[in-house]
Parts: sequence; C-alpha cells; structure tokens
Amino acid sequence: MRAACTALYSWISREIGGVRPHVQFVAELCCRFGLENGGLSSMDPRIAVASTYLDALRSHDGSSVPLAPDAVRHEVGLKTGFSGNHLRRSLSGGPQYRVIRDIREVEWTVDGDDLTADYLLDAGLFGRNLMTVRVTETFRIPADDHRIHHITAKIRPARAKHT
Repeated sequence: MRAACTALYSWISREIGGVRPHVQFVAELCCRFGLENGGLSSMDPRIAVASTYLDALRSHDGSSVPLAPDAVRHEVGLKTGFSGNHLRRSLSGGPQYRVIRDIREVEWTVDGDDLTADYLLDAGLFGRNLMTVRVTETFRIPADDHRIHHITAKIRPARAKHT
C-alpha cells in the first residue's frame, strides 16, 4: 500500500503543477479509500481535496483541509464561514460540528470548478444518533489551485427508505 501511496503522491503533484503542503495528506486519504493509482486517474483529483473537508466533519479536525485564505461558506443562504482559518477553527472546535457522527452514501458530480457532494449526515449526542439529514454541498475548487475557495451547503430532511 505504501508504494501505491507514493505513486499517487507523485501523480497528484504532477497534476497540480508542484508539491503543496496538503498533497501528501490527500494522497494518504485517497489510499485509505482505495483510490490509488489507476483508480484515481479516472476521477477528478479535486474530489480528493473536497473529501478532506468531509473527513474533517467526521474527525472534528480541520487542520489539514486545503482552504484558500479567503474561503467562505454559505449554509441555507447564510454566511457561516468567513475565511480559510475561520473554517478550520470551526471544523476543529465549533459546537455546530460536534454533533456530526458520520457521513455516508457520498455521491460526487463535477461541473467546471464546482464539485458537488450529496450525502447523508448522521447527527447525535452521547453516542446516539438523533437524526439523519441529506446535505448537498458544492465546493468551488479551481483546476489550477486545488484549494477550496467557496462552499455552499443545502440541508434537508432525509427521506426514509422503504423496504
């Protein structure tokens, strides 16, 4: 697995035109999700960048999320992130994110510089899930930068699956 991660690290570095501090983290993340080598070549590498944000929602550690200094986030029409550093601090310690227990069933679409993740988010307290919501989050990640510049989140109740 280590050889695959090293190859992936080299591939991502070439694709984005040089080594950036978050490239190693992105390569490790891709390897963890089984996207090494050829698996990622058919996928836009910016999905791995946006995935670091989703991983930070799960782990409550935003320190490795590649955000532009002037990155902003809007949630249901309200500005909830005011800079890259503010977003990292919020992900790491904000009470609004502490209730997130899991993110699952992530589906990606790419349209130019916009990457959209549609997923289910489980929220709860004291080890218990209290609710599940569907989140559609659009990330603006320019192809020549590979940092998140803008996030727009839409949250709605999740529909129960009938069996």
